[in-house]
Amino acid sequence: MSGPSLVDKIGSFVIDTLVKGEYALGYYDYTVMNVQDINLQSIQFDIYPNPAQDVIELALSTNSINNQNIELIDLQGKLISRYQLLPESSTKKIKIKSLKKGVYFIRISDEKNWGVRSFVKL
Repeated sequence: MSGPSLVDKIGSFVIDTLVKGEYALGYYDYTVMNVQDINLQSIQFDIYPNPAQDVIELALSTNSINNQNIELIDLQGKLISRYQLLPESSTKKIKIKSLKKGVYFIRISDEKNWGVRSFVKL
């Protein structure tokens, strides 16, 4: 083998020629320190209408006995807004008229459970 290798003996790499353009470099170190069972149950809910223009409604499959946090998140993971769903409630309307067109996520969570669904804003 002649010339520089892309990967050397210690895991780093060498690039001898770059051309004009955009580059991204990432490094990941996945060291497992401990393994535990996480006992989370998913919160089941629907979003309708989907796709939607002005308002979406969240319909949970069961009423919760706890307050539930509702988060509206964009595709980049940015938190757009946060709401509360009170105990014994199973529906929540959210106004989305001011959102830009695109795909968004709704995450509902309480102390032990969570669920995520996506919707399309037209």
